[in-house]
Amino acid sequence: MLTQVVATNAQGSILTMPLEDVSGGIAIQNIEGLGPVKATIVTSSFATADGVQYLASRREPRNLVLTLGLEPDPALETVRDVRNRLYAYFMPNTTVLLQFTDDSGLLVNISGMIETCEPAIFSQEPAMDVSITCFDPEFFDPNVVFIAENTVSTASDLTIDYVGTVETGLRWQLFPNRDIDEFTIYSNLPNGLTRRLDFAWQLHAGDILTINTRPGEKEVTLSRDSVPSSLLYGMSPQSSWIDFYPGTNTFRVQAEGDPVPYILTYFNRYGGL
Repeated sequence: MLTQVVATNAQGSILTMPLEDVSGGIAIQNIEGLGPVKATIVTSSFATADGVQYLASRREPRNLVLTLGLEPDPALETVRDVRNRLYAYFMPNTTVLLQFTDDSGLLVNISGMIETCEPAIFSQEPAMDVSITCFDPEFFDPNVVFIAENTVSTASDLTIDYVGTVETGLRWQLFPNRDIDEFTIYSNLPNGLTRRLDFAWQLHAGDILTINTRPGEKEVTLSRDSVPSSLLYGMSPQSSWIDFYPGTNTFRVQAEGDPVPYILTYFNRYGGL
């Protein structure tokens, strides 16, 4: 059960709205759009065969609709005062970061743009309906998962128990302590499929290689003498971008020679609450 919603506007101001406490003058009456969003599935039909062939699919943007009751303390403020406070966070064509907390301890964020903010000004029970479009439809835990490991020269896998409910990209950084010219990242998914990313380029001690597979942020970057440069061409064209999927994944960075340290980070992402 949800216990609290926190809104942060573009200026960094924070509005806390507990569900069981209306002392702040705001009562969350309903929130629509918290479940998994609709998937759009693309198919192709055949002229001489029954059915269709699956081509691709994607999840659509999320639309959150908050119904907020306005219940001011008459000794402190008016309904108009509460409404103006809400306008500072939910004015149309502005961005907002929402944070949801439930009684299990789960805390997740999602950002979006305010589409509409409709106050019921002449109602005997003042309220406000706020519609928010979230272009990235997934909720994410802002607490990053941090793993420090080393490359291996054998088939020794690291087990990743990913607790999110939708796939997540990762940010992986290699810190060479010796010259290294190639390595392969292996990832075994919960469904048994194996993905691999092959990399070949001369790296020297003191370099920092970053591979980011998060959607919208994908990159391969080399930092040498504190000067960053793209090294996407070091990644084999046949390689796959590595993601983690709900369940038990395995991960391995295999390279010949002595171990080389790396850091792996990712966020748990959720398709619905």
